[in-house]
Amino acid sequence: MKFVSLPHPSGDAVASPALRRLAWFNIAVQAAFPLAVAFTPAMAGEQHFLPQPAPLSTQRTQVYTLGPGETAILVAKKFDLTLNQLRELNQLRTFAHGLNGLQPGDDVDVPLMAAKDHQNASDVPAPGRSASAEEGNEQAQKVAGYASQAGSFLAGSAKSDAAASMARNMATAEAGGALQQWLSHFGTARVQLDADKSFSLKNSQFDLLLPLYGQGDNLVFTQGSLHRTDSRTQASLGAGWRYSTPTYMLGGNLFGDFDLSRDHVRAGAGLEYWRNFLKLGVNSYLRLSEWKDSPDLANYQERPANGWDVRGQAWIPSLPQLGGRLTYEQYYGKEVALFGVDSRQRNPHAITAGINYTPVPLITLGAEQRQGQSGKSDTRLTVNMNYHLGVPWRAQVDPTAVAAMRSLAGSRYDLVERNNNIVLEYRKKEVVRLKTADLVTGYTGEQKSLGVSVNSRHGLERIDWDASALNAAGGKIVQNGRDYAVVLPAYQSSAQGVNTYTVSGVAVDTKGYRSERSDTQVTVQATEVNKQTSTFTPVSSVLLADGKSTQVLTLTLLDENNQPVDMDVKDISLNSSVLKSATISALTRKSAGVYAVTVTAGMDAENVTLTPAVSGTTLSSAVVTISSVTPDGTRSAISTDATTYVSGSDMAVTVTLKDGQDNAVTGA
Repeated sequence: MKFVSLPHPSGDAVASPALRRLAWFNIAVQAAFPLAVAFTPAMAGEQHFLPQPAPLSTQRTQVYTLGPGETAILVAKKFDLTLNQLRELNQLRTFAHGLNGLQPGDDVDVPLMAAKDHQNASDVPAPGRSASAEEGNEQAQKVAGYASQAGSFLAGSAKSDAAASMARNMATAEAGGALQQWLSHFGTARVQLDADKSFSLKNSQFDLLLPLYGQGDNLVFTQGSLHRTDSRTQASLGAGWRYSTPTYMLGGNLFGDFDLSRDHVRAGAGLEYWRNFLKLGVNSYLRLSEWKDSPDLANYQERPANGWDVRGQAWIPSLPQLGGRLTYEQYYGKEVALFGVDSRQRNPHAITAGINYTPVPLITLGAEQRQGQSGKSDTRLTVNMNYHLGVPWRAQVDPTAVAAMRSLAGSRYDLVERNNNIVLEYRKKEVVRLKTADLVTGYTGEQKSLGVSVNSRHGLERIDWDASALNAAGGKIVQNGRDYAVVLPAYQSSAQGVNTYTVSGVAVDTKGYRSERSDTQVTVQATEVNKQTSTFTPVSSVLLADGKSTQVLTLTLLDENNQPVDMDVKDISLNSSVLKSATISALTRKSAGVYAVTVTAGMDAENVTLTPAVSGTTLSSAVVTISSVTPDGTRSAISTDATTYVSGSDMAVTVTLKDGQDNAVTGA
């Protein structure tokens, strides 16, 4: 409480009789009150001079309600009892989880303390005090304080500004006391100082957990965090629920993480499973904001990286001050800065192992080694100050109270363990961007546009194409002004034939910046055979029936654009007339769209008719005439219908073929 020195009155100032009477009354009250306070504990303490103290079971008791973070051991120490003495006082009580399993909110019997003891035991929280004794003590202190201020006021002048100042100080002191009393019943605060290899404190942070509801086995709480990491001020705010049993605790929580420096937002969800001397937890992190320009790297953008982690902590029951922790964390992205902006990795993960030592509940010293992929690692030294609001200072610096912290009851208000730092993913800004068509289809020989579109800050220098497979098959990429097109290769009809190709391009601007690769799938379709443009030659031919003469017939398949249609020979059928002794070879492929078949004459005269068909389309036939004789040149003749002709007039030519016996040769 703040006191104000008031100005003295001037020599000619005279106080009124009423004011003087009030001053003397105040002096009498101030004189009588210390005497009453002094004699009260003296009279109450007379019983201590008895030869033998009364047994604990017969002592007067009061009901004490455990506050946040309190256990049976802490309550016993507050009232200068052993745990067995506290158990003796409560031998008629029945506890749901036993005396050792007392939790915040449970009631327990403790010795009834006299007024003097209450004054000297300021560390005993209000919920556990006797209502009548506590209220009387507090009221007495308030009366003494107010009387002291009134006396100082009456000793001087009664100016209005001095009166207002006194009232203002009394009000603010009362409000501050109420706020402090409210905070003393809630939560856990932690100041974490992290030092890296360079002994930098850049990763230090402040965390605060405040219970919202805590009755019986259930606890609802909120937790906040504030820290500055990598030159970024960040805050976290969340809420959680915990359910406790005598043997385990289950909990869940939801958090929002906020990068106050760069406007990044991330959500988090976690689960907890705790036992005595053991804590297990899992957390997931999901970004809620997208790409923003990064101040860390030129021409880069950044956003929160999605990820998760699994955490475990354990302590040695026989040595609860010593513990260890193990964490596995995984984040996703092409360039994630798990180990800093200069050590970006693709989908990085890390394993962190550490040990910690807690000499007293207030302080925990730790050392951690984090090992990632590709040899990335870092070492951290930590100093944590864990202040449990509402727990007396004596208990927070008591080495014997560390064991209670490792129990389920003692750790009920512990902070949620998670990574409050928003891990960032980076990507290079598109200084130059290339866009091409996703798919191009067509027939052999066609020229199809690749749909090239380039956006560049500094102007386009060139486009580097990768189309080796397409070029090997006979296709190519050509430039038509500002556009680029692909010339489709021949269709491969064999079972092992490839008719789909990938064409990739990278745009390069005038400053050498390269775009992301853009891929286009090029597919050559099987073309339809055109009956009018396709040929089967020669249409007619003559062979001697000597058993060895041959005639090669050539089938050329073309589409409507006179482009070759390359097909598997198995997809081409060749129908023939009934044969006597002639033979027909199998159809063979000579080149793209060109096939050949050979007819061999037998010893019999006959006409061989061959008709090809492709995909249900029947093409023109070819006829091979096999004759037993051959024309004789001396007996055969060629004649015309006139001896002279006018230019442009018709000419009739007659060919007469005869063998050596002057017999006409037919079928030729």
